[in-house]
Amino acid sequence: MIIGKHLSDEEAAEKLMRHRARWMPVLILSLVFVQVVTAIKIYTTGQLATGGWTGWLLMIFLVLNIVATGAPGLARRPGMRVYIDDELTISHRSKAYAIGFWVMLLLGIALLVTSNWYVVYAQLALHSVVGLGAIAVATRYAMLERRALKQ
Repeated sequence: MIIGKHLSDEEAAEKLMRHRARWMPVLILSLVFVQVVTAIKIYTTGQLATGGWTGWLLMIFLVLNIVATGAPGLARRPGMRVYIDDELTISHRSKAYAIGFWVMLLLGIALLVTSNWYVVYAQLALHSVVGLGAIAVATRYAMLERRALKQ
C-alpha cells in the first residue's frame, strides 16, 4: 500500500488503520486455514515437514506483527507513528494480548489434563497452543479495532 504524499500524516494513518481493519479478518481466516491443515498433517503423520512449519510460522509472524506494529514492512513517515500508536490502539493491543495469554494457558492446562488419559503428541500440543493463542490475539484485536472505527 503506497500512501500518497498529498495526505497529511493523520489522514494517511487513518487510511492505513481502515485498510488494516478491512484485511485483518482475511488474514485471520488464512491463519485458521493454515492452522487446521498443519494440525491435520501432524495428527495423521505424526510430524510436519519443514515447509509446513515455515508457512505456519510466517503466517503467525505476519498476523502478530500487524497487531504489534500496525502494519508490517510499510515505509511509514515518522509522523504517522503518533497517530497509529494512539492510546486506544495501545489499549486494544493490551486487551488482545491478555486474551491470547488466557487462551494459551487454558489450552495448555486442558492438554496437560487430557494427557493423563490419552496420548498427546508434543508437536501437536505446542502447535495448538501457539496457533490458537495467536488466532485469539488477532481476532480480539481486529474486533476492537473495527468497533473503534465504527464509532
